[in-house]
Amino acid sequence: MRTKRLFLLTAALLTALVLTVLTACSNREDPVDTEAPTVATTEPVTDAPTEPEETQAATDAPEETEAPVTESETEPAESTEPAASETVAEEETEEPDPCLVPVAVGKSFDGKTTCYDGRLWHEYETFTTALGVYESIQDAVDGLEGMGGNISVTSYGDVGLCLSVNIPKDGNFYRVYYNYNNCDFVFNYGYTFDDGSGGYAYYSDLAVLDAIEEELDGCYIYCWSDYDELEPGYYLMTWVGDGQVGLDRNYMYEKVGELEDTWPGLPFGETYWD
Repeated sequence: MRTKRLFLLTAALLTALVLTVLTACSNREDPVDTEAPTVATTEPVTDAPTEPEETQAATDAPEETEAPVTESETEPAESTEPAASETVAEEETEEPDPCLVPVAVGKSFDGKTTCYDGRLWHEYETFTTALGVYESIQDAVDGLEGMGGNISVTSYGDVGLCLSVNIPKDGNFYRVYYNYNNCDFVFNYGYTFDDGSGGYAYYSDLAVLDAIEEELDGCYIYCWSDYDELEPGYYLMTWVGDGQVGLDRNYMYEKVGELEDTWPGLPFGETYWD
């Protein structure tokens, strides 16, 4: 009987205890998490990568693509034909024909008179050689190239120009007869004999002039370039004879003046256009 009462008492206590626990659990509320986890703020995650995983794709140069067509490339190509204004400019700058138009090529030996290309076809003079008649002094000289010879200048009016003459240096002798008629020639080498009365004759070789005995005593010559036996200048000829002077010359040549001081050029001026 006593054992039964003890069992009932124990059962009653367990029942009361279970009810108390159930009551307490039913009245309890879940706590609110008001703070962020400390791991996220105080301990940074070091395992996380700082760069994207596929860095190779990010750093590789992009594949070449066709460059966009710019505005300048879409414009039509410039025409190879010059504009009308350019054509006119080119025509205006074309070199004139020295046979038809006086073309200045420097100065006379007087240092002031304009010299023109010797190819000019001159309406007031002709140039005669053994081969025929020419319209310009240079044409006549060129016709004798390789053989040499004499050229005579025939003037039918005032020449009124200084003309440049290029004598070939081919070992042949060239002579130009020209009288003083307001004309002027610039030679690239050689000598011009002055008889003192307006008569001039060009000699490409001093030896031919020197061989003329005694007649030229007291006359003068002009030496035109350093290519010659004498230096450029104006010389007095004095007869000595019998090859007594150096190089077996018959005359002594005494320099008495410079070309700019002695060569008259065109004494009446350039009157070709008058």
